[in-house]
Amino acid sequence: MGKMKKVLALLVSILIVSASAAALYSCRNEAGNVDNDTTAPTTTAAAGGDETAGATKPETTGGDETTAADIDLQTKVDITTVSGTPGANESEGPANIFDGDSSTKWCALQEGVTVEWKMVEPVKVSYYYFTTANDAPERNPASWVLYGSTDGENWVEIDKVEGATLPTEFFTDSEKYTVDNPQAYEYYKLEITAVAVPGTNVTQFSEFNFYQASEK
Repeated sequence: MGKMKKVLALLVSILIVSASAAALYSCRNEAGNVDNDTTAPTTTAAAGGDETAGATKPETTGGDETTAADIDLQTKVDITTVSGTPGANESEGPANIFDGDSSTKWCALQEGVTVEWKMVEPVKVSYYYFTTANDAPERNPASWVLYGSTDGENWVEIDKVEGATLPTEFFTDSEKYTVDNPQAYEYYKLEITAVAVPGTNVTQFSEFNFYQASEK
């Protein structure tokens, strides 16, 4: 009987340690709880564009509307090539920012994160915007650099923003950021260099929306 009690006590200890480890390596919200979406995002047309079937699009917050003829470049990302700073867990990795679903996010347990990806063909990034996540606006990107490359090794800075203020509302689009003189690149890299509140030690957002403007 005594041996059975020891076995049960050991099993309980293992379960407690496992639960603690899972919580440690998960993005937490302001209350210290593991993130769970408590407010369902609104399904609308993003930035004035057409609604994407099967994708959850956030409410927009203003700015010029996307022209219907503009190309949504999320659809041209080779998702198998996405790599970057790991997420807090397997479900919060960098590939989430290209899935068209604001209920998922990239949440990394550090400030200063990078994601790289390859397009299915060379494209020009004319403008882009972010979609915020489900909590903790202090984790929003505030400064970043967008790079392009023809070979995935030699990078050209195509846009740099410092001290930006993204919306504090959840599942919400930022303003649009225009790329001056866009060139066609097959590879892209986004480096987030600062978050809204330095010292947060977490970086997160749900979508990186980027477009190639229609030729007029």
